[in-house]
Amino acid sequence: MTGRLRPGDIMEYDGVRGKVIDIGIISSRMETEDGPIMTMPNHQLFEKNFKNMTRNHSVELRHIVFDISENNDPKLVRKIILDSFHGIDGVDESRKHVVIMRNFGSGVMRVELKVWVDSEKYLATEPAVREAIFEAFRNHNIHEASFLQHMDSKEADLLMTE
Repeated sequence: MTGRLRPGDIMEYDGVRGKVIDIGIISSRMETEDGPIMTMPNHQLFEKNFKNMTRNHSVELRHIVFDISENNDPKLVRKIILDSFHGIDGVDESRKHVVIMRNFGSGVMRVELKVWVDSEKYLATEPAVREAIFEAFRNHNIHEASFLQHMDSKEADLLMTE
């Protein structure tokens, strides 16, 4: 197991996310985000897929999706979003963040921000980014913004193509 996982890694297994505490011969343990300790038999870790969020780097791509009125200028909206969250603890400033817009013509513009955040700080960073965008919209008179719940990249891609 030590080739795939090491103590301190952030992992996601069976929909539960946490920090690996130790790796034993028979089982491994992680402290989940909400506090409890979860023990996983190592043979299950070989049989099931799990995500090691920090094995190759300590950041991950988060998807923040929301709707705004299509009456807003897309170029201005993109600039406001990308300028709004600089300096927030946990945002990786060295990577490129992307804003994608779709669904023009339905009265609503679906907007997705792909932002790189520290895997250990995402619980605080993602809401801080949302708040910064919301405040920037308010300051620039961008109205009718409604954020959708967090989703993984497959769900976001499906939603953005619909």
